[in-house]
Amino acid sequence: EISEVSPNRSDLDCSKLEVFPINEEITAICQQGKFVYYRLDIPERNAWLNEDILFSIETLVGDISIFIDQNNKQPSQSNHQWKSNVTFRITNNDPNVTFPVQQ
Repeated sequence: EISEVSPNRSDLDCSKLEVFPINEEITAICQQGKFVYYRLDIPERNAWLNEDILFSIETLVGDISIFIDQNNKQPSQSNHQWKSNVTFRITNNDPNVTFPVQQ
């Protein structure tokens, strides 16, 4: 169920969960009905989220959604904490954020 490639990261193996570095942009080409999974490692410290985490989605063709979950490695339409199909922001006072951050 994992999708294709990332043109600006040719080293991605789309058959596995990939780590998505903070402050990096990744372009994924995803076939209809398929999914691309990324993991974002957030440093575990008391003030781990001094800045918001911003997810920005740009769709070139078709529909796209982002499903975000702090603890689930493969969030879905029915199992997620946050979802969006546009730019999305998570703040440290969001009621869904748990401490310490679990990976």
